[in-house]
Amino acid sequence: MIELSAYLLKHFRKHDKALASLLLKHTALGATLNAGSGLSIGNLKNKMNEMGIINNTVSMQKLEGLLNNLIEMIA
Repeated sequence: MIELSAYLLKHFRKHDKALASLLLKHTALGATLNAGSGLSIGNLKNKMNEMGIINNTVSMQKLEGLLNNLIEMIA
């Protein structure tokens, strides 16, 4: 997994490198991850209202899926 993360850091675009870096850190810490453990929502600031509430249906569904995955992993 470390080799894959190093590959991601080298070949991903600048904003994707932060996600690859987090994956590398989680791997080093021995975190349990699966295919549903990560989510990248681009331009999130523009998908929130003035109160910081997400008003984009697709982004909200993705976040709900991420939380459901976390609940399944814990249970």
